[in-house]
Amino acid sequence: MSRGAAANLVVLCFTAHYPPYNAGERAGFSPEKAADILRSGCAVREGDQVQPIHRDPIPLHRDPGNPVNPDVPPPPADPPPSTPLPDDFPAKDVLEAAGIASVEDLRTSLALGPLTEVDGIGEARATKIVEALVALDEATKE
Repeated sequence: MSRGAAANLVVLCFTAHYPPYNAGERAGFSPEKAADILRSGCAVREGDQVQPIHRDPIPLHRDPGNPVNPDVPPPPADPPPSTPLPDDFPAKDVLEAAGIASVEDLRTSLALGPLTEVDGIGEARATKIVEALVALDEATKE
């Protein structure tokens, strides 16, 4: 490459992965190629300032009882209450063995796929379970 051609190169600093370049790497390109890369948002011209991404800070609360760091993130919210399956619920033992111990767990399981995927539950048992869940919903509404 001649000295004149090198003078026409645009040096870019990559701010994101752009194969085969990684964030933090620098490389020179023709003005046309540099323009394409700059439009992609993966790089800036060498010497240009990268604009920091503005993010809202995590809300902190004071915990004076913490001598190491009194500014700590708030504790996690309590999980929503769960409703255990009634004692007379169809196939309760099979459901609990599969990790389905509450009405909420059952709804989640139904949303993810058919109950027949659970070991020990066939079509007939799945139908009884769904019917019992519907009856439980109706009884809760009253």
